Amino acid sequence: MADNAPDHGQLVFGHLHGLIRTSALYPAIHPQTRKARETLHDALTAYLAAHGTLAYRFLGDVLVANDRILARESLVYRRLLEICQKERQIGSITFTAGVEPRELDALLEGLTQGVGESLSTWTAQKGLSHVFLEPPMQSEEHSAEVMARRAYYGSIDTLREIEST
Repeated sequence: MADNAPDHGQLVFGHLHGLIRTSALYPAIHPQTRKARETLHDALTAYLAAHGTLAYRFLGDVLVANDRILARESLVYRRLLEICQKERQIGSITFTAGVEPRELDALLEGLTQGVGESLSTWTAQKGLSHVFLEPPMQSEEHSAEVMARRAYYGSIDTLREIEST
């Protein structure tokens, strides 16, 4: 079962991204948006029933789920990671068991429209008790680990360019 857990964490993040993309095309009351939210909620509920917590951290251009680097997702969702950290001032999202659909609606609002000046004030106003947001880590920006990750992803991009020619 441990082998399936990271895959499910990847799946949940994919559903979160799908909800964000769907909400850009349709209003919140549209059936497509509601379906995307239900799909995310169902996947998240299943994961949390088995594991209790699911934490996504955004470290520069690296996505980490429960202390496991998601290399593929880091590349695929690079733009979302950048928006979260630089435009929305969100550095991590943690879900705990009991997440309600209204909390996912609030999270969607925060990810698409922003949280204002104070992340903690916004979280309290939205009444989030199963979704926790934290600001990005500022000190990571110039660390050796981040520089190594950037070099790694840069080499992947280069290999892709070579392979496509």
